[in-house]
Amino acid sequence: FLSKPQNVMVESGRDVTVTARVGGAALAGKPTVKWFKGKWAELSGSTARCRLRQSVDGDKVHTFELTITKVVLGDRGDYRCEVTAKEQ
Repeated sequence: FLSKPQNVMVESGRDVTVTARVGGAALAGKPTVKWFKGKWAELSGSTARCRLRQSVDGDKVHTFELTITKVVLGDRGDYRCEVTAKEQ
């Protein structure tokens, strides 16, 4: 990781975005990202309140974002990003 998700505090009702960045040299193939809440609860795909985005720039730096809209108390907790890449 070039940058890992950081601890953030946000007021209820606001939006929050958590970002992770990985350098292309660290990835052998096309990356797959998984976001988790807690140890095992996978956040699979975008929902009405949860958006997952990824992009890559000209330097092959991959950026992965998790955005939670209109945060509620139940959203609090630890989130983590897992990035893997398979050989092409």
